[in-house]
Amino acid sequence: MLRLWLVLAISVLITSALSAADFQVTNTIFVGGQNQPVSTTQTIFKDNVVFDHSMGQSSQAMIIDFDANRITLLDPERKCQLSLDIRRIIEMSTFLRTNGDFKTPLLQFCNNPDFKLQVEPQNNRILFTGNPISYDLTTQPIADKRVVEDYARFCDWSADINFTCAAGFPSQARKVVNGYFGENSVLPKEIRRVIRNGNPAQNQTVRSQHVYRWILNQTDLVTVQKLRDQQADFAQVTPEEWIKGQAK
Repeated sequence: MLRLWLVLAISVLITSALSAADFQVTNTIFVGGQNQPVSTTQTIFKDNVVFDHSMGQSSQAMIIDFDANRITLLDPERKCQLSLDIRRIIEMSTFLRTNGDFKTPLLQFCNNPDFKLQVEPQNNRILFTGNPISYDLTTQPIADKRVVEDYARFCDWSADINFTCAAGFPSQARKVVNGYFGENSVLPKEIRRVIRNGNPAQNQTVRSQHVYRWILNQTDLVTVQKLRDQQADFAQVTPEEWIKGQAK
């Protein structure tokens, strides 16, 4: 059964990668009630490849090549890269979800989410309420279905990569949110994630704002070439070496 699921998942990914749209997203991240962002990232979609990087001097980056079925993580500080076949990511995520020791309610919910959905179409607002994690989204309608599909699959794979290679939360909860995009032809303008605590003063809130540009400019192309150059030059490491290096 597991093998059949893997084959179906890979088939869907390869089929969906046959068409693509070129565009750029700037993502600004805030923590708690702060007005100053803690980080800004840029995501460039070009020719069925996604280039995602943090804005900074030595920022890490990720390249998802859906034609080649490969995901590459780049670390400029260590000048190394982790490059994996998409099937390997699926296998790692499935193994961890099946065999992980999820002791806390948060990890258990993220692995097997059960959200209550509330839609406010007049405000372009969607609430995914769970216990203890919830997502509050403001969205915008998008006519080009390719854009929505490309963005949603990028978000899915980002969640899987964060789970498998960066000790992040199990990816299923975020995938439920991502699935709403494609089903309703919308993209997020703002996402507010709240992890509730018994003491409301200790709730953990992360807010992201997303600004889209539908035509790539010269700066985008320079960034793409820079990341391609790093991909060509950086040494390859194993998943174990990558994870160990990130923990330092």
